[in-house]
Amino acid sequence: MTVPKRTVPKRTVPSAGRPTVAVVTIAGGRREHLRRQARSISGQSVAPDEYVIIDLGGSDPHDVLPEGLDATVVSQPADPGALPLARARNTAFGVADADVTVFLDVDCIAHPELVGRYVELMTGHPGVHAGPVGYLPRDAGDSIDPLDLDPLATYQPGRPTPATALHATGRVELFWSLSFAVDRSSWDRIGGFDERYVGYGGEDTDFGRRAMRAAVQIWFSSGPRAYHQYHAVSSPPVEHVAAICRNATTFHRTWGTWPMEGWLAAFAEDGLIEWTPLGDRCDLVGASAVAPTGRGI
Repeated sequence: MTVPKRTVPKRTVPSAGRPTVAVVTIAGGRREHLRRQARSISGQSVAPDEYVIIDLGGSDPHDVLPEGLDATVVSQPADPGALPLARARNTAFGVADADVTVFLDVDCIAHPELVGRYVELMTGHPGVHAGPVGYLPRDAGDSIDPLDLDPLATYQPGRPTPATALHATGRVELFWSLSFAVDRSSWDRIGGFDERYVGYGGEDTDFGRRAMRAAVQIWFSSGPRAYHQYHAVSSPPVEHVAAICRNATTFHRTWGTWPMEGWLAAFAEDGLIEWTPLGDRCDLVGASAVAPTGRGI
């Protein structure tokens, strides 16, 4: 499929000996989140050679980019209720022409050292690197400098935090795609994301399994920090029940185990799905079979 490029910036010349690096993000709506992220990318101590935005729908992304920040914007309109996140990430990697690609969800703000730290980590430690993503409170607004966000952020158990020493993790089920970097050789060995996953849930857990199968190491580190901007969520995410059930079934058929078991159990308890944890079925029940409109990503 041919996708139109809205803007193709000139490649900058990297510092001698430094690998080229691209930052890519997927944006379906979320223009205020994109505006804050783009501002944080323009303030990186090591400027990325490329900034790639896969636009899944919404107003023109150029309207929220800070002056002087070049971006490659690829339009790939999608149903808000069934965003093709795996396909979009594969497209982003294909558009980026860099030795190291940093994936950053659109609702994440980059610490000024994020790009530089990912590049440092990749030197001598190829593979997939995941840095800390701290969750910000509702009132963490534009007036707060990215350097001052650490004290406000909270971190999920088991995943990287600012205190995490660099280590190779075998807990591939804890890999998530909010913020990570990968070198080109490792990506090729993994084969990218599985595009059978459509909508919310499962594609990053599958990516971790694919990395393990390809003998590509996943690393956790404190260095490349990002901050997740506040937005309303449901727990469990009932607005995504159709996609989660479908993607969980795909995962089970591929790997023989269930991902997202906590959510599936909660959906089953609420009567939204029929799920057999020891079997191979996840079926929507009644009104839950109608996928609601997504909030964007």
